[in-house]
Amino acid sequence: MLSQEIHQKIYFWSLAYLCFSVPFMSKFLPFTIGVVILILNFLFEGNLFLRLKKIVHTPWILLFVIFYVLHLISAFYSTNFSEANRDLFLKLPLLIVSITFSSISLSKSQKQRLYSIWIIAVVLVACILIGRAYVNYFDTGYVRFLFYSALAEGKHPAYFSLYCLTAIILLFQGKFEKWKVIPLMLLVLMVFLLSSRMQILVLLVLAFVKVCHEFAQSKKVSTVVILAIIGIISLFLSENLRNKTRLNNAQKEIRQLFSQNYKNSTRGAIWGFGLQTILDSPWIGHGNGDEFEKLNQAIQSKVQLTDSEVIALANVTFQDTTIMKRLYSTAERRGWDKSDLHFRYARWKLIKELSSPYNKFYKNFYNYHNQFLQSWATSGILCLLLLLAIFFISIKTGVQQKDFALLAIVFLIAMSFMSESMLERQYGVIYFALILPIMMLESRKSV
Repeated sequence: MLSQEIHQKIYFWSLAYLCFSVPFMSKFLPFTIGVVILILNFLFEGNLFLRLKKIVHTPWILLFVIFYVLHLISAFYSTNFSEANRDLFLKLPLLIVSITFSSISLSKSQKQRLYSIWIIAVVLVACILIGRAYVNYFDTGYVRFLFYSALAEGKHPAYFSLYCLTAIILLFQGKFEKWKVIPLMLLVLMVFLLSSRMQILVLLVLAFVKVCHEFAQSKKVSTVVILAIIGIISLFLSENLRNKTRLNNAQKEIRQLFSQNYKNSTRGAIWGFGLQTILDSPWIGHGNGDEFEKLNQAIQSKVQLTDSEVIALANVTFQDTTIMKRLYSTAERRGWDKSDLHFRYARWKLIKELSSPYNKFYKNFYNYHNQFLQSWATSGILCLLLLLAIFFISIKTGVQQKDFALLAIVFLIAMSFMSESMLERQYGVIYFALILPIMMLESRKSV
């Protein structure tokens, strides 16, 4: 039987491994190792009943557990069992990691070490990505390698931007020392190059709030903070010149979202259809997995095609041997039914060429692009309220402890949830299950 001190050391180093591995988002450094060690350590620690009982008396841990349980319950009235099973496995860290926090004891210095490990990992990944991007740029001459998904190299830009912003916030924990300027500027540069619009907006808001806070506290702003803000503004202007298309698209979409034609924007249309599907079953949701199907059925029902147009184009396609050979080759490779390829191709091509704002969504299988709507559609109004309660308790804790970093992280996650269904990807799930609980856990001396 291991001593309590050894168990606490195992917890700490498991969390340290998670803080280092998650930012890499790599199968060669799987974060699941840390999750497995956490739960095994929890199960073999002893006094299991007493530690499980503690969960009931820790509201934020209990909310995480019930949130997962609601997704489990909703799987029973879903018709898409494979998607439900996939989602339950995906969200398992929300249950496992939160439960183990009922037994974890972290001192303030241990928390700071975990924050430092996260910052180091994110900075390392940022250096690797920027280095590779410049190599690709010099090899090909294509500027696209310096921005967005090409820069992220398979990683979702919004998620790594989220990680970078978290590291930026953690850099401001405690006294801001001059050496922090270099990693700060690198991370700010990375956020702008990744061009994830919501994260750029959050960065600018947090920078403004931080300056106001500094003025309120000391009536003056230190040279370091001034340089950091000037750097942020400079990077923003530079980004605006070099990646104008992405920002113009963002500006256009924001204007559309706040106009009567909000459904012409991608997210506006998806949110509109999402609310329609939610109102069909607001209390218990549509079931885990079925919420995707309901949303996409609603989107596709808006696409209008006439049979005569489809038949005419299908006949032309059938006579074009080049197109048919390509279609048969694709069908063979992907295992598609070959009997009506020309009709399906004709339908797809007509949809692509039509000007209706809904047609551009037809060929994609969308989630709700909003985690609050996604949770509501999946498991009903109670699931939404639980998610909101997690944020409410986090804000309350941040205000009571005057913890600017915790409040900033909560704001970052909430805004990210507004524009992405972040708990539909494993690196959104593990981030939510890891960072917020570490910050919420009351600092105390390890036993």
